[in-house]
Amino acid sequence: MNSIIHIGKIIRDKLAEEDRSIAWLAQKINHDRSSLCKLLKKDSIDTALLLKISVTLRFDFFSHFSDMLHEKTAQFLPQKQATFATS
Repeated sequence: MNSIIHIGKIIRDKLAEEDRSIAWLAQKINHDRSSLCKLLKKDSIDTALLLKISVTLRFDFFSHFSDMLHEKTAQFLPQKQATFATS
């Protein structure tokens, strides 16, 4: 896994996979299309916005970060499986 997750690209790829446009997503999340276009060119976005996008596209974009967290933690704890409490 790469050390940097480009979440904007991942979202754009998911939109393409679902045959959806950025304009469609912008309308669904009540966001300006041009500003959403700019945001999706960035490698990070606000978590509240990522949650809205995840719900709208019915896809857990946060899982990419969780996977990386577990991978990075496992590097420092090779004898123990890294676990995180969930609420």
